[in-house]
Amino acid sequence: MSYEDRIARMREQGVLTQEQAERLSRSLGYTPQAKEPGSPKQRRLWLAVALVSVLAALFFMLSIIPPSPEIAASAAQIQDVRTSLNQPEEIGQMSNSLTSGLSVALFIIIPLLLLLVWFVSLHNGLVSKEERVFESWAQVESNYQRRSELIPNMIETVSKFMRFEQQTLTAVVDERSEAMAPGAFSEEDAATFRSTVEEISKRQEASTEMLKDIKGAPQSESGLENLYAAQQALGASMHRILALAENYPVLRSADQMQTLQAELEGSENRINIARMRFNEAAAAFNAAIRRMPASLVASMGGFKRKAYFEADAGADKHVKVKFE
Repeated sequence: MSYEDRIARMREQGVLTQEQAERLSRSLGYTPQAKEPGSPKQRRLWLAVALVSVLAALFFMLSIIPPSPEIAASAAQIQDVRTSLNQPEEIGQMSNSLTSGLSVALFIIIPLLLLLVWFVSLHNGLVSKEERVFESWAQVESNYQRRSELIPNMIETVSKFMRFEQQTLTAVVDERSEAMAPGAFSEEDAATFRSTVEEISKRQEASTEMLKDIKGAPQSESGLENLYAAQQALGASMHRILALAENYPVLRSADQMQTLQAELEGSENRINIARMRFNEAAAAFNAAIRRMPASLVASMGGFKRKAYFEADAGADKHVKVKFE
């Protein structure tokens, strides 16, 4: 069953309010956008290539165009190579043109071409490092989304064992009264469930909006810190939903709850690994654009420093809820 169907069914059953259902539908429907081609740095690269090519062509054309009569006469007054070598006029003109062309090629065109090759090589290296940053960030987004997709199933599963399913509730109390503590399925737990669902819907929506604001990879340290805090709060709310099962032996021993617990812990492990790999890629890219001479190419190419996660020690450890 898709998350849209689950949300719609919970809305009909009164588990979710209309506003909560709309928040979850909007946020879970978000798909991270791939980075668009044709970025400013690519346009700057081709502009630099075109400029060097034009300069090389200009110098080459100047080298093969014969000088004006006035310049030629002035040069003849200084030194007449044809006369000194006693060569025909045509041979002397050819020798002058060939010598000028080789000089320009040796001292101007070849260095410009080498400079172009060096620039393109450094630029392509930075592009490769930046693409690894984009790829690793896409994995972070994907794992955030994977965890968020557990929300509808989690809420629906827990709600079945709460006051929203009165008939099932009564049967469970009758059959398992000895195993259940007095006051189980209390109004207090139901209120905690409702408030936690409200927290989840708001935090999921806020996290999704933050992800939408990130293009390619995060560049703002403060923005990434806010996203990290929002995702941590969302994860805590999801664990709070599961923690309600501790009061109900039937619920915590259900196969669905065991599966949800395993999926949530697996998703959070993947998130931590994806964040670590993103940090490694971002650190390598940031170091590359600061080193000389790559920093010159980075400045011309429009490469910007990438932000990365800076969590406090132990902040990435989630609270584990185990069902005995």
